[in-house]
Amino acid sequence: MLKLLTILRTLSPAARRAVALALAVFALVLALGAQTVRLAGARADLATEKAARSAETAQRAQAAASASEAYRTEEQRRVAAHQEISHVAELDQTRAVAERRTADSAGQRLQQRFAAAASRCAAPADPAAAPSSSAAGAAGDLLIEVQRRIDEAAGELADAADRARIAGLACERSYDALTAR
Repeated sequence: MLKLLTILRTLSPAARRAVALALAVFALVLALGAQTVRLAGARADLATEKAARSAETAQRAQAAASASEAYRTEEQRRVAAHQEISHVAELDQTRAVAERRTADSAGQRLQQRFAAAASRCAAPADPAAAPSSSAAGAAGDLLIEVQRRIDEAAGELADAADRARIAGLACERSYDALTAR
């Protein structure tokens, strides 16, 4: 380094300026080279980061699509289960109505039997005998009316109980279908 300083002192001022300028240009080229290398490294880091973000975004999109598909499948399962439950409830209701009609027919036959029995109570067993009292006929009519009202009330209660049972079973099935996985 001392030799270099000795050589520089021997040069003319114009030559010294030329050497200083050459050294400045060399330092500038060296600094530009270092910046170029640093910039290339930064660009490589940026490309790596972009690739990582792109992969992460694709992974998130895939997860969202999978979740959406799972939700859609679950919704379809629930709708199908609900439709099946509704269909079964409709069949149960139809069956209950048919059973109610059968019970109504049986009730009407029973009322007819009561009416026949009441008319026998009111009619004398021997045509030559005196007719029965009007109290016996009124009691028979009262018995028929009471039985008719009881039968009507029982039918209404049976209808309400059938509807409540069918609705309760459908509710249970719906709950079980929604909570089952």
